[in-house]
Amino acid sequence: MKMQVPLAKPQPWMMPVTVVCLALGALIAMMLRAAIGGEAIIDPNQMSREQLAVLYAQTTRENSLQQNELVKLRSQLNDMFDTAARETELQREINTLRVRAGVTAVEGPGIVITEDDTNIIKPGITDISMEARMIHDLDLILLVNELRNAGAEAIDINGQRIASNTSIRCVGSVINVNNRPVSTPFVIRAIGKVDTLYGAMSLPNGLIDQARAIGQRVDIVKRETIRMGPCPVPPIMESILVVPDEPKEPGTK
Repeated sequence: MKMQVPLAKPQPWMMPVTVVCLALGALIAMMLRAAIGGEAIIDPNQMSREQLAVLYAQTTRENSLQQNELVKLRSQLNDMFDTAARETELQREINTLRVRAGVTAVEGPGIVITEDDTNIIKPGITDISMEARMIHDLDLILLVNELRNAGAEAIDINGQRIASNTSIRCVGSVINVNNRPVSTPFVIRAIGKVDTLYGAMSLPNGLIDQARAIGQRVDIVKRETIRMGPCPVPPIMESILVVPDEPKEPGTK
């Protein structure tokens, strides 16, 4: 299964292509009908040689005009199909960029990691040992990086979608993701190749093993379908400028 994005709206080229296809079909039907003489009213057997010559010249001329029109319509149809293919490829690239930017809802197979440190926290006790065993922003950052390295195509934490400009940081005793407070238990979801993600998170002495070793409760489950919403804070580009590609020398890739 692959991650899916919402289908794009009908493209503006669809209606012209439909019209051209209908016109092309009608023209072919007219040519066939003319070829079998379906519209003939005068019996050729009763026509003189001169009349037959005129009829033949007229039919040949009309056939030539219809052939030219057919070639023209076929050329227009091919041009529209080429344009449609380019627009489809462009739409695919746009959808990919929207997914990477985290600005669109997505769904697909993946894994869900639940990390909880409530069993470590003891009311009225705040020692260094307990503080070190609690979940901090760095733990979530390392987990997100590990999921990305394993090929995760989309990630969220407690419903907060991770995008290119997402911040994960401690503010006092609270962890903020996308400047929104999140609290334990932390539910980290990742869409991608399920077995690859699950294997990467289950490595001996990996991040999950280390978290469990200090007393945190961590569960990993596979999911056939995970749906994520868009990032609540879409990237805003105010200072960056797009630099055009430099021309390449012949023979270079």
